[in-house]
Amino acid sequence: MIGSPLPAFEVTRYGTDEKIDPASLRGRVVLVDFWATWCRPCVAKLPDIERTYRTYRERGFDVFGVSLDHQTEPLDRFLEARQIVWPQYADGKGWKNELAVHFEVSRVPFNLLV
Repeated sequence: MIGSPLPAFEVTRYGTDEKIDPASLRGRVVLVDFWATWCRPCVAKLPDIERTYRTYRERGFDVFGVSLDHQTEPLDRFLEARQIVWPQYADGKGWKNELAVHFEVSRVPFNLLV
């Protein structure tokens, strides 16, 4: 995908009615983070993502999380406890998550830098 535009998609931001698509991400450097609350390596790298987000947010860096969790309750608790504020997408389908399938994600953590 290097040098190619982000393939088209449109999803609803988790917990809102806000739409997220490549056009909504344009103009910023975006880390697309495929992760899950049950994934120990994903959780272990979150402090680095949080630190990078806080450091570079004002300079045009953003994070878009794509959760592969099946249940919303653990995800809600996790996001609240960690005070994660960047947009998330979760459809409760685990490995069949719409964006995970779209981007052929076969392991987590998996990141795309756009």
